[in-house]
Amino acid sequence: MRTRLLLFFTLLITFPFLGTSGNLDSVGKAISVLPDDTATVTKLIKLSEVWNNRDQSIAEFLARKAFVLAGNLGIGKSLFLARINLGNKLLGRGNYTEASAHLLESLRLAEKMNDPEAVAKACVSLGNFYGYQDQGDAALPYYDRALKYFKSVHNLSRMETVVNNIGNIYYGKTVYDSSFLHKAEAYFMEAHNMLRDLKDTVKLIENMNNLGLVFSDEGKSREALRFLKNSEALCKAQGNTYDLIFVTSYIGRAYNELGRYDSAIVSLKRSLELAQKMNNVPMTADACINLSLSYSQKKNFESAFEYMRTYQNLHDSLINSDNTRKMADAQSKYENEKKARQIELLEINGKHQHRIYTYITWSLIAGSILLLLLALLMYNRYSLKNKSHQQLSLQNRIIAQKNKDITDSINYAKKIQEAMLPSIPSIRKAFPASFVLYEPKDIVSGDFYWFTEKKGKIFIAAVDCTGHGVPGAFMSMIGNDMLFDAVADKELSNPGEVLASLNLHVKNSLKQHEGESGSRDGMDICLCVFEKDFSALQYSGANRPLYLQREGEVQIIPPTKASIGGLTDLDHVFQTVRVPLQKGDTLYIFTDGFCDQFGGPDGKKFTTKRLRELLQALKNEPLETIEQQLKQTFSAWKTASEQVDDVLLIGIRI
Repeated sequence: MRTRLLLFFTLLITFPFLGTSGNLDSVGKAISVLPDDTATVTKLIKLSEVWNNRDQSIAEFLARKAFVLAGNLGIGKSLFLARINLGNKLLGRGNYTEASAHLLESLRLAEKMNDPEAVAKACVSLGNFYGYQDQGDAALPYYDRALKYFKSVHNLSRMETVVNNIGNIYYGKTVYDSSFLHKAEAYFMEAHNMLRDLKDTVKLIENMNNLGLVFSDEGKSREALRFLKNSEALCKAQGNTYDLIFVTSYIGRAYNELGRYDSAIVSLKRSLELAQKMNNVPMTADACINLSLSYSQKKNFESAFEYMRTYQNLHDSLINSDNTRKMADAQSKYENEKKARQIELLEINGKHQHRIYTYITWSLIAGSILLLLLALLMYNRYSLKNKSHQQLSLQNRIIAQKNKDITDSINYAKKIQEAMLPSIPSIRKAFPASFVLYEPKDIVSGDFYWFTEKKGKIFIAAVDCTGHGVPGAFMSMIGNDMLFDAVADKELSNPGEVLASLNLHVKNSLKQHEGESGSRDGMDICLCVFEKDFSALQYSGANRPLYLQREGEVQIIPPTKASIGGLTDLDHVFQTVRVPLQKGDTLYIFTDGFCDQFGGPDGKKFTTKRLRELLQALKNEPLETIEQQLKQTFSAWKTASEQVDDVLLIGIRI
């Protein structure tokens, strides 16, 4: 016995020096000498907890070893502890599918052992699982069940954990309704007061992180930083690397809200470094999306795009259709087994009653059997119907959650795209009489407008990228960055040369060289370069014309019949046209979305012909009226039809 204890403490001392996940073989050899008994299961569980704050891959490895050994020993309590420990480790690693199976089975084992404390622990873990999945309504019943038990035994520490987690659920609901922020803050403050009574500085870290998030969302960023900085100090003092991942990420968010983007990037990169080092996939994704926002606010769109792309890849790996199907199957299996046990109890009770009634009369025997069979039949029908309803409800929740996750990601991409676009006031400063009609088909757009001033010239463009939605938005970010590269860095001012440079860069970036299997994506563009005195402009177009309205008549200045990128040659020449201007001229540059919209009485396209006729009919109107008429005409033409493409139309009057 003394030898085993000495070995265990030797392992505890030695393991921290084994390094990172690359030392799994060393860890395996170190624990291979332990005997196969329940004491070893307990030791492995404790070791997995020790490693949880250092390397979660080693923590998961130890948890699996404990689970396998407990399963071989077949001892209920040890198996429960090992299974719930493994489920929690998998949950922290973002392996939701396998985590759900272990946690549901832990609850089944606890109920089978008739152990209220174990049931409560399993309920807390399942509440955490659904909370991680943003399924708050599914998590709350588990938390409520656990909280009732902890209150009954006056366990203040566990009460605080559940109260804090319920606060997390209500915080999650603020995505749909910000009024839940107050409720979340109340639960977090209740937990905060409990922790001060308990003098538990370890749990206080997570609690202050939560309060920091709530205050940030309430617009109290400085109050949020006060809690988060205290949490960060505690993490560093305790050597708590795991929670330091979260707090540095939240500090980065708070700095973003205060407009201190350089400070935000420092904190978020620290969070990303720690998350990657500890193989924490969810927080790696979290750091990436917040870094994307920081860089977009600093107008560093290349870095913003890269972090957004990394976030999307990580997000897709965490939640996919196969995972959600397996989660639903695990939940269904648990519910079926629970109902089977209930039916078994009913059958046992029925047989017991049958034996009693046998001594009374033979006639009641037949009645009892018939009633029992009828009850079982009705119960079976009810169970099947209820099971079907539960499965359908779960699937609906999963689909709704997946749609929400996708929409959240796209909404975040919209923020980045909006930050990329030039401000309307800056355009109107250069062109006092102007408007921009911009109607994306989806949340984000493949169309974008571009504007800058360089060396006494004013550049403005309407750009139509391949596709719409997220693919189009990615192309728009590439196009925007390359336009700035051509004008600002290469100092090109001839619009035909700008388009030639853009064509070359798009083909190189998307690997569209001859013989390569790159994409065929590209963009159409109308680019105008104005002299500062507006005496003339230079125009070049890639499949997009320039409309010049003079004395009411709309003249069409044709483009070069080629796109940017795609099948266009690397050295293709884009024609530049010089257009003299006079006071009262009105210019229109636009993408094809307006003219290609189906609708009207016959469900046909609007067409460029109708657009020219409309512009000529509005020739004497101020630009504000023309903009409103264009919007109303488009809406009336579309009626109940789906918008087929992004819409962009810019009007400028000299």
